[in-house]
Order: sequence, then structure tokens, then C-alpha cells
Amino acid sequence: IELMNRTLPLYGASLVPHGSPLPAPTLNLTLVSYGISEAFQQKWVYSENGPGMFLEHHLFTHYFMNPAANVYPAQNGTETSLISLARQVNASQDCQATPCDYWITAFSVPSGYTIFCPPGCIHEDWTYQDKVVTSLADWTDEKLINDNTVYLRNENMKKIELVFYAAGNNMIAV
Repeated sequence: IELMNRTLPLYGASLVPHGSPLPAPTLNLTLVSYGISEAFQQKWVYSENGPGMFLEHHLFTHYFMNPAANVYPAQNGTETSLISLARQVNASQDCQATPCDYWITAFSVPSGYTIFCPPGCIHEDWTYQDKVVTSLADWTDEKLINDNTVYLRNENMKKIELVFYAAGNNMIAV
């Protein structure tokens, strides 16, 4: 938890213990729970016609929570509720229509905590295989959502899959 409290702010995010007030959202939100399976990833995300891995940011807040009680990152060697956050290596570089380098880190959402991802926080949430609870913007504010999505490809314009490696007890992976 201490390491996550030091690392998440590098990506614009923070870890909020349950029972503490969450930062207020900027738009109306709906809380949803869903699970991503290997079959969904292979038949949709990484299939020939699927979008592949992507990064996005938008003008609404995400709150990522682990729906399983008493489950901690890498419990019994199992990753749980991952969210990947990204940031430009060189924040002053203009990346409009030009290649840029990004650091991408996957964080397991520990039981009893919420990862707060404010508007503009670059993230993706399709590479893990588990259940998650998160917030999505209500489409009543459609003109304000203004999302920006980038689909990741290699130098041959082929889809890429991210693979994360464990680093320490907190399952912060790079």
C-alpha cells in the first residue's frame, strides 16, 4: 500500500481507503461491475476484427474497486482487478500525430481500497482477466465526455498485447 501511495500519483491517480471520502466527480457517473475473461480478450479484443490494446483519457473520473472481499493483489499467486495507467516519458513532448514513448504500469486494486483516476488520467482496463467495479459517465453529459482513445500497434501496424511482470509484494507491474 505504501508503494502504491508513492507510485500512483506519478500517473495522476491516488489510492483511497474505503470509508474515506472520495474526490468528487466532474460529471454524473454510474457505478458498474463487469468481468473480463480470456475468451472475451481472444474473441474480441485481440481478434482480427477487434480493437486490440488501447489507452484512453477523458473528462470524467474513474473509481476502480475490487469487488471481491478480502482479496489482495497476487493472493495465492493470482492477479486481481488490474488497472493499467500510463504517462508520457517526456511530458513536454507534443504527441499529436507523432510517435511518443509512454510508461505503462499495471496496478492491482487491493481489497478495501479504491483507485481514483481523475479526468485526463491515461489508462486502460482490458488487459486483466477478472471482475472490477468502476464508474462510467452518464450519457446525459454526452457533449462533455470528450474521450481520446489510441489503439496501440507495433512498427508493422500489428496489434500488441501487453504482458506485465510482478514487482514486489504489491503486484505493481511494468
